[in-house]
Amino acid sequence: MSALRACWEIVKIAWRVGPGALVLSFGEVLGAVLRFAQPLIVAILVNGIVDRDRTAVAVALSVFVVSLATSAMFESLAVAARVRLIDRVGRAFDMEIVRAIGNIRRLDLLEREDVAGAIKRVEDRADAMGYTYNALMSVLIQAAAPLTSLVVAVLIDPRLVLLLLFGIPAIVFAARSNRRTEEAEDSADRFVTRAKAWADLLLQDNARVERRIYRLGPWYRTNVQSLLGRREAELRGAVSYEARVGFAGEVIFILGLVCIVGWLLMAPPSGFSAGLIAATLLVGLDLRGALGALRFAFSGLGPGVRAAVALNQIRETARDAARAQQQRGPDGDGHGVALSDCTYVFDNGKKALDDVSLTVPPGVLVAVVGENGSGKTTLMELILGLREPTQGSIMRPAGARAELPQLFARPQFELADAISMGRTGADPLTRLQDVAARDFWSHRGGASMHLGRTWPHGVDLSGGEWQTVAATRALLDSADLLILDEPTAALDPEAREHVTQQLLEAARKVSDRGGVAMIVTHSMAIPHRADLIVSLSDGRIQDVGTHAELIANDGAYATVYARATERFRHA
Repeated sequence: MSALRACWEIVKIAWRVGPGALVLSFGEVLGAVLRFAQPLIVAILVNGIVDRDRTAVAVALSVFVVSLATSAMFESLAVAARVRLIDRVGRAFDMEIVRAIGNIRRLDLLEREDVAGAIKRVEDRADAMGYTYNALMSVLIQAAAPLTSLVVAVLIDPRLVLLLLFGIPAIVFAARSNRRTEEAEDSADRFVTRAKAWADLLLQDNARVERRIYRLGPWYRTNVQSLLGRREAELRGAVSYEARVGFAGEVIFILGLVCIVGWLLMAPPSGFSAGLIAATLLVGLDLRGALGALRFAFSGLGPGVRAAVALNQIRETARDAARAQQQRGPDGDGHGVALSDCTYVFDNGKKALDDVSLTVPPGVLVAVVGENGSGKTTLMELILGLREPTQGSIMRPAGARAELPQLFARPQFELADAISMGRTGADPLTRLQDVAARDFWSHRGGASMHLGRTWPHGVDLSGGEWQTVAATRALLDSADLLILDEPTAALDPEAREHVTQQLLEAARKVSDRGGVAMIVTHSMAIPHRADLIVSLSDGRIQDVGTHAELIANDGAYATVYARATERFRHA
């Protein structure tokens, strides 16, 4: 049923982008019907010639010529319409992918193994979905051939229906071959993913130094070649199986055709005619060609149908998430942050947060501290609504949200667009001047500077410059909830103090407006400037309070702070 729904989805997309072209493309089906009805006309023509019946010959020739002309007209119009639709369907499918993935707003859903696999399948096949529509039309056209041949066989001689029975094994074998190919492609995908990881490593600038020092090039190539070879071995088995079963189907059908022709020849003279034998051979040849084309069309349709099935899966995930959100009600009430007994467990079973309860009133600037792996980032993602707790409940501030994450985007656009990302209002360059510690753009083209090496004259920024652009993006508009996750990790010491001051001022403005601002940091120079400090360890909250309170309590935060200040004194 999922495959049928996927096929229907492809047809709906084609109807939406080109209804007239879709209708015209079905003319090929009519052309196929006329073409495969010609054995009946040939039977009448041959019998007319044998019987010297001029009227029958004239009628048969006239009908034959008309059917040829009509079939050619339908097919020429349909082919032109189908070619126009190939590109349109491909572009429309791309947009459907963007829309479907964009509707899933939670990271935990995107990270689910089934959803991540579905996204990979649609991305891998997206550029060929127009040709999947083409393959679907080929299947419909070729499917019309056996049905037409069935009607023709009944009209000529009911015994010819047996030809279709001999064609069934070819269809069954084709279905099995498609399943075998799907399994082989799924197995081969593992090797492709690993080979891509090796290839990406080969292209990474960060790995360039080690690659040259340790002379890793041959090692990279050997591993990539090995993985691609194993992929080819998986696919080669499927191709070999397809060839074997295809040959078996052909042999069975041809033997069946020979048996039926022999049966007709052994009948009494009144039981067969020249026209019958001619029509039998033509029906047999037409069916053989149709079954082969149908098998080929099915093999071309399979990957695209799986991509369309995956697209439907992504859509259903988005719809389920939307329905669940409606049942929960609004996730923001404008009254700060409140987590109650929240636990979060990843799909792999790792518990990132364990029974966390926290209340942050509006108008508060919070610093979140803890070692790597303590659950800080997961906590921020819960507060932002990017994840939902496995257990427990959470309320968030209403209104706009902004974040500077650890893993920020590096959009290879013009500088102004990389900051605004389609938003209007504040001037991106003016805001960048406020945030940045130094001017790195005016001598490179200003707001129109192309970022990244995608462009012929693009500029690849340093890690700190990219982080400054991301920080400006987060602070471009006013927000009721602002999350800064290790906001200066990529900056050099000179720039760190300036950008930190700018970010703290922006965070303080959010809290002064009655919002909530939270800064995740390893630096002990920042928390004492916050109104509230939250200390995490192993997914649990260890301390909550002001800097003075936590130092007085002599808990986990006080220990870490003492170590940090001691290192600073030694330095």
